[in-house]
Amino acid sequence: MNHIQLRDISKTYGSSGRSFTLNVESMDIKSGEFFGIVGESGSGKTTLLRSIAGLEHIDKGSIHIGGEDFTNIPPQRRGIGMVFQQPLLFPHMNIIKNVEFGLKMKKVSARDRRRISIGALEKVGLSGYESRYPSQLSGGQMQRVAIARALASNPKILLMDEPFSALDPNLRNDMREMTLKLQREYGITVLFVTHDRDEAFMLFDNMALVRSGKIVQTGTPRDMYERPGDEYVANFMGINNILRGTVEEGFIAFEDGKLPVPKGTVSNGAVSIRPESIRLIGGEDPPKEGFYFKGSVIDMKYRMGFLSIGIDSANGRIEAISTLDGQNDLNKGENVYITVKEGGIYYFKD
Repeated sequence: MNHIQLRDISKTYGSSGRSFTLNVESMDIKSGEFFGIVGESGSGKTTLLRSIAGLEHIDKGSIHIGGEDFTNIPPQRRGIGMVFQQPLLFPHMNIIKNVEFGLKMKKVSARDRRRISIGALEKVGLSGYESRYPSQLSGGQMQRVAIARALASNPKILLMDEPFSALDPNLRNDMREMTLKLQREYGITVLFVTHDRDEAFMLFDNMALVRSGKIVQTGTPRDMYERPGDEYVANFMGINNILRGTVEEGFIAFEDGKLPVPKGTVSNGAVSIRPESIRLIGGEDPPKEGFYFKGSVIDMKYRMGFLSIGIDSANGRIEAISTLDGQNDLNKGENVYITVKEGGIYYFKD
């Protein structure tokens, strides 16, 4: 079992005037899980990953892998494979030698090194590339070699630090699909760092959002999208519809309308509204039932089979997303009533 447990982790680096501290009270990654560490640049994602790998020495706390204390175990004895943003291949070695390198350091026989490495290259779709050199490969192919090299050593855990961020969008999608397939095939525990929420939704079983060195929320991508803990989480997950108002019994009131909140809610706060949950009603007559507020259409943009509709309201700009046949009767400048489908609203305290 290769589950990971982090407890009371602290790591400070930099000078006194420009220091940064990573603080992780508790984090658990299940064996065989595809786990994401997400956040903005400089939030501490890579420091956390490197601490787990043993490439950064933590100031305090503990790291357990499979029930064993690995806090002070050197990196080469942790049984962890790593794939970085850059492939870091040896330019003077051909591809098979690059993949064999880790096995050679472990003193695996030449015959077994070759067999394992050929198998790893086959898994990443590079059979027949053994004698080529890194300079003869594309960026995506070099990253496939880096993944093959990491898997060849049969690691307990695979750590991936923004491995596809330098690739073009179509190639990124191919690499994501390949990585997900390999993770399922090998049953390996993967920790994957990214600031790209598309990768989060596509890849992760669970994830942790890091901000200024602290974990602000963990959960499945869907949980964090539908139930963000605060405005920062909602914004990171792609929800910019945040409305503040006064809570009354069963609803939160705004300047020009109101929306339901869970019964028993007493503190003033905010609601996040998922854009795909919004329904817009044109015309002069307000809805005959349910909650709503008012706005006017300011732009309509096509997005790969969907329509993104910008609405100006007294509560600020609102974005709605609709199928092409759902809101095609609206026009720019038209006044609308904004309603929200059940389950599309999530309340949180400020």
